[in-house]
Amino acid sequence: MNSVKTATTSVPVHPLLAERWSPRGFDQGHELGARVPDQ
Repeated sequence: MNSVKTATTSVPVHPLLAERWSPRGFDQGHELGARVPDQ
């Protein structure tokens, strides 16, 4: 099973970067919440 999801871009992107995309990385309005410490 191939679970690799590549980014769709309007310009060429190196395959290593295209395979590591995250929609959160491109959402300017996204805010991180407080970090919950490990228990």
